[in-house]
Amino acid sequence: MNVVIKLKLIPTIIFITISIAGIGAALTSYYYVYMANTSPPACHFSGNITSSGIELNCLNVLKSSYSSLSLNFGVKVNANFDVLAIIYFSVSLILSLMMLFTYYSVIAQYIWSIIGASFIPYLVYLEIYVIRSICIYCTTMHILIISQVLLSLYYIKSKKLI
Repeated sequence: MNVVIKLKLIPTIIFITISIAGIGAALTSYYYVYMANTSPPACHFSGNITSSGIELNCLNVLKSSYSSLSLNFGVKVNANFDVLAIIYFSVSLILSLMMLFTYYSVIAQYIWSIIGASFIPYLVYLEIYVIRSICIYCTTMHILIISQVLLSLYYIKSKKLI
């Protein structure tokens, strides 16, 4: 196998894996909360996980009034954050596949992941200080997005995809 192809293939596989994991986490939480109307697996802990009274409870987070983004473009649209996460990681998957063909898709991936990461501080603030519950699926997706930012920045700086 050509060395250039190997250098492109490894980061591409990493980004594809992150994207698929993100889609899986978003689909799992969406299915259990909105289709099955129950808590996702491994997402409820009876009692507080900290001395300040913060719970591990996805239902509290995903069923809260903060679980969707209201947009008004002349027509009011409520976009659920799980649906937005599915869209986000799907676009990320497409950008990851494009990494095989062009270096500029890494730059696009970096910009896209910065956009995704810009929501994380606000969402974590809502979970900890407003809702007082933490969703393990949300946290997983936050970690995946931050990983995308760091990895894409690394590959841009090292130019390992040229």
